[in-house]
Amino acid sequence: MGTRTEPTLVERESEKSSKYGRLVLVASKQYTDGKRGTLPTFVPFVVSDLGELAPSAVDLQEWLVNQYRLRCIKLGPRSDGCTTSDLVRSFRHRLKIGVQTAIAAGLGSMIQAAGLPWGGSAALSGLIN
Repeated sequence: MGTRTEPTLVERESEKSSKYGRLVLVASKQYTDGKRGTLPTFVPFVVSDLGELAPSAVDLQEWLVNQYRLRCIKLGPRSDGCTTSDLVRSFRHRLKIGVQTAIAAGLGSMIQAAGLPWGGSAALSGLIN
């Protein structure tokens, strides 16, 4: 059973890629000129308010998990007995929960600031602290 990505997420991915494309071109020129050590890449991390990830966000998450897996393999066996698969499973879970928490916090801030004048969140933070 395949999952279907919302068209709006794919559209936002495209918008972000075109928006930041010029910066990537500048950084690529810096790499060509020897002013930058590595060739940069840009991956838009687009997430809906409901927590659905765009395809490139899923790819980036899995790339991060794979990099962690490679690091665990490189470090070898651990003295605490944790296996690489256990560590990777825990890392993937914490990463996904962290993204969901960030979405919830941002949505909560947006709801809290609803109806306030522009800059109201700054004024509100003074009332809360």
